[in-house]
Amino acid sequence: MDITKAKALKVGDIVHCPADRGELAHSGRVEHVGETECTHMCGKPFIWITVRPRNSHASVWPSNRLGN
Repeated sequence: MDITKAKALKVGDIVHCPADRGELAHSGRVEHVGETECTHMCGKPFIWITVRPRNSHASVWPSNRLGN
């Protein structure tokens, strides 16, 4: 997801998380949208997003790895 779309996310929006560390790809609700723009990973700007899949624990993702 590009930084413009990420900054427009609201709590409760649904986003798609990719498969990662043995977990399958899934969708979840946004619980928190970070405000600080970062560029230390691959040089692409991103913000941190907290996502909670249905009936599971919340996890924090860099917005450039998420889809909607």
